[in-house]
Amino acid sequence: MLSYPMADVPLDLIADIICRLPAKAILRFRRVSKIWKYLIDCSNFVNLHMKKSIESQTHFHLIIRKNSDLFTVNLDLFDPAVELIHPLMCYGSRINIWGSCNGILCICNVAEDIALWNPSTRKHRILPSLPPERRRDGVLRIFNESYGFGFDSVHDDFKLLKISQFIGLDDPMDFDSHVKVFSLRKFCWMPIESTSYILRYSSTMGVFVNNALHWVVSENLGMGLADLVVAFDLGTGRFEEIPLPELTDFKCEIHVDVLGGCLCLIANYDRVRFEVWVMKEYGVQESWMKLLTVSQVDFVGSIKSVKPLTYSKTGCKVLLLHNRRKLIWYDLDTQTVHDAVIDGLPHSFDAETLVESLISVDAYRENPIKVLEEERDDFLSEGFKLVL
Repeated sequence: MLSYPMADVPLDLIADIICRLPAKAILRFRRVSKIWKYLIDCSNFVNLHMKKSIESQTHFHLIIRKNSDLFTVNLDLFDPAVELIHPLMCYGSRINIWGSCNGILCICNVAEDIALWNPSTRKHRILPSLPPERRRDGVLRIFNESYGFGFDSVHDDFKLLKISQFIGLDDPMDFDSHVKVFSLRKFCWMPIESTSYILRYSSTMGVFVNNALHWVVSENLGMGLADLVVAFDLGTGRFEEIPLPELTDFKCEIHVDVLGGCLCLIANYDRVRFEVWVMKEYGVQESWMKLLTVSQVDFVGSIKSVKPLTYSKTGCKVLLLHNRRKLIWYDLDTQTVHDAVIDGLPHSFDAETLVESLISVDAYRENPIKVLEEERDDFLSEGFKLVL
């Protein structure tokens, strides 16, 4: 029970203090009293905690994937990597990460079991399965498949998009595409209008920025046209093209990613030089800014791939994943690189960033649980009046 002095502290002040703490510490405070439990569980506080973390760039983690193993690295402390116990069976094969958003990871195993999982709360939900896409006319085709995971802020819903495409080996015009979207709130898959864009890289996941998922695509495989970037808006359900920066040579290989909440583009010039561009104002071509350039002379050995992950606390450095083997700091002021030393990393790995959150995947249900949450929020509203 709360002591008498503590009982006099307004709930909004308590919320403003504890929302700055790591998620695991906050979850322990649910045991203080029923009032604190209700406070921490209510949607206002959950959103406030995530907002504070994003604004202050605290409580961010690297999620490291090596085959079927996942590890986490606290970016506030740069402690040694710690193994995560994920909720899926591995069957001796790899685990795929199809995206991270608002503290929720979307992961899948070789049996195509899909889970939405919050590593901070250790809660998850298994999604309903989909039958594999197949063409049964006997004609050999290239099969491309990609997923993208994000949060639809318009409809307050986590969504997973699946794109399946068949392309004729001899005739690129022999093209068939299927698009489905999963809604966590409705808890079902729904077919939506397909796209004529062709996925440029098979199995590359969609990048979530500004309520949309992004892919590098081509308009026509047979015409040798330059690649494009398209965005699927989770709110409107439509595909739209994103203007590209003024690259020195459009024959380079391009990829998209996210850095500091902004869409970024990685231009690969024959694995000799890599440029990283950042779109400071979403959708505005003039806002593209070339953030950094790395070349062969900056590294020991070859340079096959570069993936931007996060800024340093001061914003003066960018953490890069080099060749899926080591983490590198790029100093934006001196334009030099040096190793980011983290113990416990595997020999080769993929990496994603994840912000800690208290979001419960069970909260997104169209059932009486939502009504109870709203009643609980109303109960707290007299003492919890912080503007989010």
